[in-house]
Amino acid sequence: MTNNRNAIIIGGGIGGLVASITLRQRGLDVRLYEKNNEFGGKMSRFKKDGFHFDMGSSILTTPNIIRELFEKSKLNINDYIDLVRLNHQTKAFFTDGTTLALYDQVADLRKCNDVISEDDIRDYEDYLGESKRMFEQSYQNYFESNSDDFKEYRKKNPLLSMFRQRSNFISLQSSINKFVRNPKLRELLGAMMYENGSSAYHTPAIYNVMNYLHHQHGLWYIRGGAHNLTEGLVQLAADIGVSLNNNTEVTAIEQRDNVILSIELSTGEHVQADYYVSNMSPVTFEQLIDEQNEKIDNYPSVTPSSFIMLLGVSKIYENINFHNVFLPKDMIQYDKAFFTDKKLPSDLFSIVVNTSQLDKNHALSGTQNLKVVTPIPNLNDMEYTKEDFVYLRHRILSKIEQMGLEDLRAHIIFEQTITPYDIQKKYHSNGGAMNGVTTDMRYNKGFKYPKQSTRFSNVYYVGSSVHPSATLSMVVLNAQQVGSMIIDESTK
Repeated sequence: MTNNRNAIIIGGGIGGLVASITLRQRGLDVRLYEKNNEFGGKMSRFKKDGFHFDMGSSILTTPNIIRELFEKSKLNINDYIDLVRLNHQTKAFFTDGTTLALYDQVADLRKCNDVISEDDIRDYEDYLGESKRMFEQSYQNYFESNSDDFKEYRKKNPLLSMFRQRSNFISLQSSINKFVRNPKLRELLGAMMYENGSSAYHTPAIYNVMNYLHHQHGLWYIRGGAHNLTEGLVQLAADIGVSLNNNTEVTAIEQRDNVILSIELSTGEHVQADYYVSNMSPVTFEQLIDEQNEKIDNYPSVTPSSFIMLLGVSKIYENINFHNVFLPKDMIQYDKAFFTDKKLPSDLFSIVVNTSQLDKNHALSGTQNLKVVTPIPNLNDMEYTKEDFVYLRHRILSKIEQMGLEDLRAHIIFEQTITPYDIQKKYHSNGGAMNGVTTDMRYNKGFKYPKQSTRFSNVYYVGSSVHPSATLSMVVLNAQQVGSMIIDESTK
């Protein structure tokens, strides 16, 4: 299929790569410009001194979404990446010394956790049943449609049942608590949203479908590291004829009458296209046009940033899984401090990922690689000094030592830290946000930015700032949706 229109993709993160592939598959001429040397955005990798770390998520959900992208080019995803289904999903560490782990099979939840009873299993199965009903009744309309706000969602679905409406007006945590009585299991199920930069107490209940999808379709790891997905997408894009340009930053944008006319590149070249797809945040994109435009300040709240420690340790911690969370003592107080007061909580939430459990070459022999990710307020809400980060490091390592990783600091043989300032600079991320915009009922019923610009008729957005984007697979989905929207527009 051919199409005489053309598109420019600004940013080579996962969203930008998928949008470029989708448009090229439908016949458009596509050029992609990435400011960094490597493609993939936050799905890049860091390698040094024998240690290898995924910079973004190491977990993939609903791989069928990505598999279908390759199939549309009559290619087999297995020729590009190797997917491994995880038996252990997430393990939670609590301040009272107990732990709780989710597994691929419900039977293992009871068998492998002392804090889980038969009643808890029945509660969990009831919760999964409710989440399945949400999936069957709302997933297609809420996630797979091109609806970008609640008003449009209702307009496209005038016969919404009360069930569907309820899932947009009650919180994810309230829905969990209705079915699950075990307080630790409640917190672990709600923790998914904190990992994605949103509040379990303000995210709509519809997002419980994510926990259902984790159970039904599993959590997956990409052998070699998540960056291999980036490499697979880059190869696919090149194979089908996308023009890929790295080390090329967009420095200025020319517009007239709410239409983008051209962009200026760091090479000094001016390039034009019929359509522009931005993988940078909408705020950053529009600041390139008009830094003082007051509309920029009216966007929904962005997600927290993160303080990240990449650690190589000379000890094998047998008590951790591939993916672990270290929870605060009081999740309600943590949530209030973070998402209402916009302050650094007194007790922190940290994620610890150990990919060397599955890829032995990610660490030296007899060692482990530990990526420690701790959400902290973004740079729009708080500024930091070097001393602040030194103290943060002390707080985080002290806590996870006390909760299960004994003598961690004594065994650190490699360390690299990444701050919100690094994230903002490298990824053009608004305030150093890790996950774009929050899915918050207080802001447009949990919807994020619209995929098509409300200011410029030929501009579209992809990535973690637009709907839907709770997971990596959702970012792939929204980029495919943008591709379809442009195709529909170009064939009118």
